[in-house]
Amino acid sequence: MGPGEFDPYVDLYAIQSAVGAPQREVYFMGLIDMLTQYDTKKKAAHAAKAVKHGAGAEISTVHPEQYAKRFREFITKIFA
Repeated sequence: MGPGEFDPYVDLYAIQSAVGAPQREVYFMGLIDMLTQYDTKKKAAHAAKAVKHGAGAEISTVHPEQYAKRFREFITKIFA
């Protein structure tokens, strides 16, 4: 196979660049954040960032429910 080509039966998460794109490319998307546990280390990081940036700031280390909501909104905005 050449650049921008893939076997859809092997590369299940591959997305080919659009027809007419200046360059043939293949993109891969995966979700690994779902495998990360919200443990003591994450809770400490959240607390430290909240102190540094303020309680109302949007920070990366958030509770799983808040993260899921933010992620769903992001995906909806991209694909809607």
